[in-house]
Amino acid sequence: MEDLALKNRLSVLWLINGVGGLASTVLEVYEPGVIDQITSGEKGGNGFLLVISILLLFPLVMAFLCQTLKDKANRRVNIIMGAVNAVLAVVVLLLYLEDRFVLAIGPASGIVFSALIIWYAYKWSKG
Repeated sequence: MEDLALKNRLSVLWLINGVGGLASTVLEVYEPGVIDQITSGEKGGNGFLLVISILLLFPLVMAFLCQTLKDKANRRVNIIMGAVNAVLAVVVLLLYLEDRFVLAIGPASGIVFSALIIWYAYKWSKG
């Protein structure tokens, strides 16, 4: 029963992480001229949209995997992918801090929630 509660906790943390990333993306798109920059290719064009799509799907896939993987694999995947997500969040945070502080809230929360994911997965019994 404890493993099910931990799987649920990790899934919720991944979902919160994803919502934070989505909120930052929505705030960025509402900045004046951003959509024009994306459609004109000035801001990366289709490659930019592909990267954003992958980054937004990443936590959702992880939330699903938390519920479906066996315990040992689940623990390892959450530690590794939590670390990858934290590094990505730091990179995005550093990019946002240059321009708009409000947009840094999503990546900053991503760092906090990634740390919690790593912590809970690390504490999980190695069984």
